[in-house]
Amino acid sequence: MSINDAIKVRGRAEHLESHGFDPASVEALFPCIRQDGSVVYWTQQLWTKLKSHVETASGVRFKWKDLRPTFAHMAKDKGTLIEDVSKALRHSSTVTTERYYSRVRSETAFSLMRQAWEAPVAEKPKTLIRI
Repeated sequence: MSINDAIKVRGRAEHLESHGFDPASVEALFPCIRQDGSVVYWTQQLWTKLKSHVETASGVRFKWKDLRPTFAHMAKDKGTLIEDVSKALRHSSTVTTERYYSRVRSETAFSLMRQAWEAPVAEKPKTLIRI
């Protein structure tokens, strides 16, 4: 899975195209389209307002920072390479990603180990020793 697949937001492209923008040319994952037609990043005030609306509608209180490890775990569970997850989180190395955001879950590790042990082993060709 590529980084583009991992961070794709449903409806983003359609929203940008409906306002006359090429989705590939807009860097922001969640672009804010102003009334004057410009595309900018969301301000802290807008994020706070959005969070309040989501909490009211869902009945679930959360912190924005909780979404980073959730994103990292979901991406890893879907098979995204740690390097791609690290880049999506804008880490300078995978060490930070592995340490704080995307630890391998025990059930995933055991499942992968079980698959490895249950996989058939290709028979090694016999080597003849000639003297």
